[in-house]
Amino acid sequence: MDYRSVDLAITLLSAENRSGTSFFEAAVKALATGSQCRGAGIALRLPDGKSAELAAYTVNGADQPLVRFAVEDSACVALYRTGADGHCEVTGNLAKQFPADPAVAGIDAGFYYAQLLFDGSGKPLGHAFVCDSRPRESDEVLRAFFRLVCQRVGADQDREHLREQLNKSEERSRRLVSTTDVIAWEMDIADWRFTYVSPQVEKLFGYPQDAWYAAGFWADTVYAKDREWAVDYCKALTAQSQDHDFEYRMIAKDGRIVWVRDIVTVHRDGDGPCVLSGYLIDISTQKETEEALAKSEKRFRDFAEAATDWFWEMDENLRFSYFSERFYEASGVRPEHLLGQTRRELLAKNDTVLGGTTTVTDWENHIATLEAHQPFQDFRHPRPDGNGGYHYLSISGKPVFDETGQFKGYRGTGTNITDKVRTEMALRESEAQLRLQSERAEEASRAKSEFLANMSHEIRTPLNAILGFSDSMHQQILGPLGSEKYVEYAAAIHNSGQHLLELVNDVLDLSKIEAGRFTLSRSSFLLADVVDSCLQIIRERAASAGIKLIKEIPEDLLPVFADERAIKQVLLNLLSNSLKYTEQGGEVRVVAAADGADLRFTVSDTGIGIPETEISYLTEAFVQGRSDQAYLTHEGTGLGLAITDSFVKMHGGTLSIDSTVGVGTSVEINLPKALLDAASGNLSIA
Repeated sequence: MDYRSVDLAITLLSAENRSGTSFFEAAVKALATGSQCRGAGIALRLPDGKSAELAAYTVNGADQPLVRFAVEDSACVALYRTGADGHCEVTGNLAKQFPADPAVAGIDAGFYYAQLLFDGSGKPLGHAFVCDSRPRESDEVLRAFFRLVCQRVGADQDREHLREQLNKSEERSRRLVSTTDVIAWEMDIADWRFTYVSPQVEKLFGYPQDAWYAAGFWADTVYAKDREWAVDYCKALTAQSQDHDFEYRMIAKDGRIVWVRDIVTVHRDGDGPCVLSGYLIDISTQKETEEALAKSEKRFRDFAEAATDWFWEMDENLRFSYFSERFYEASGVRPEHLLGQTRRELLAKNDTVLGGTTTVTDWENHIATLEAHQPFQDFRHPRPDGNGGYHYLSISGKPVFDETGQFKGYRGTGTNITDKVRTEMALRESEAQLRLQSERAEEASRAKSEFLANMSHEIRTPLNAILGFSDSMHQQILGPLGSEKYVEYAAAIHNSGQHLLELVNDVLDLSKIEAGRFTLSRSSFLLADVVDSCLQIIRERAASAGIKLIKEIPEDLLPVFADERAIKQVLLNLLSNSLKYTEQGGEVRVVAAADGADLRFTVSDTGIGIPETEISYLTEAFVQGRSDQAYLTHEGTGLGLAITDSFVKMHGGTLSIDSTVGVGTSVEINLPKALLDAASGNLSIA
């Protein structure tokens, strides 16, 4: 290699300035000329680090295809191995050694030389190489020449990279300026006149862009109340060559007040400040938000000061960090007693469990909630009131997390609920007293019922004797009594005894029911038979009173599975009441039906009727009526409807009364369909 070829090669590097010629192409031609080798090229390493791509490659001055190849399969592999010194030299049958290397594939190469390319930061970009068919050895001139070319290529790549980055930066700046409401500006401080404002200024303020270039325009558009201080502030800092960032108000063309942030950079020449540049940013929305927030905070403070509640905070370690002013007034506890401490620490000091309604377990559960960072509502605990009693406090809290989900502590409220707790305690005590009194009343009622049941049996026994003997005397079975008066007396004794026995039986039945000792004896029977039996008993009485008895019982009515005696007594009580309160010429009707659902039978009359206000009392024991004298003139204990209602309920049925004064009364009994099904064998009743 001679110096003349090197000089010519260096001259060729200037070809980068010729239009249409890339620097890579010029560098490759220079390599071929200076080295006097058949092949020369530049390959750039790809990001994967395992492959490279030809950027320029010539053989005998002809451009070759720019292809990719694996570094491991190429003659340059030694360049990229650890410990390589930046160049490599290979001789021999290269096509045979590296059949996949495009740099030696087209040449019967016996010589290959390459050096690494680096950018300005020392990062490998790729490599430059030459190859030839004749074997040879590299010399110092070739190596120096390569270093020169590689340095020029590296510098060119840095320059291209910087140019590309600059273009991108300029494009990004233009895009940002054009797509935001940030106004870029420049001003000559000789006369404080804008020399440039970006186009967005018209959108924001309404003034044409050209209007801003007039002398004094900026000061004239500053809001009157801000003008003096803002202009003086800017001029004062500019005179000291200090950049500044300040906020003030400007007036838009339509009269709107626009809050702006002005970021100002002061540029100097040899004589001092000469030019200002900066950005105007519309912060009106931010100011409105700040103003709204300030109003909200003031409103919150007003509410807090007026409220009886207090506010509290804990930090991320669950230590109390804040109490509002109302805390001491409401709780009787000074904030400094709790600040900086956790609930668990206070529990260990026996400071939290003071008696009243809150146990150690309650505190442990509350502390577990805090440590789990869970919200809670209405946790109640006592505090001594200084007079031997307690303040009762209720607190609620919400965990606070930052935008990354990190727990930051608690915020919450508290209130003094002493009056409420004392009221609840008094109410519970009152309820306990009422329960005790109710239990005692129930015990007394049971004792009364048992007493009446026992007494009824005791009375029944002598009554049976009285009835038997008086009936024998009335019928003079053992012979004449003598005077007719004796016969009359015997009849009176029998009738009185019979009436007394009926009363005793009613009392006995009711006592058994109330004492829970009345047991239904169920059997299957026809309701029509029970109705006929009851009508037979009262028929003579109805006839003597001039009252008509009417029966409407379907012939196909299914049998009933119930206590026949109880159902008979229900019907007798209802029929007796109807006869008792129906005047001569009236009628008493018994109707029964089973329409696929419940069994329904009704006893109705055309009697005196019952006032609406009295109906609700009639099934109470010993009640005949409360206000209407007509009910009080009839004999009886007032137990009939009470017993009737009890028997119906024991069968799972209902009793309802419908009555109109002067028209009559209707009592309807509904028994569940299950009683019909049980009688037919489809269902058993326990």
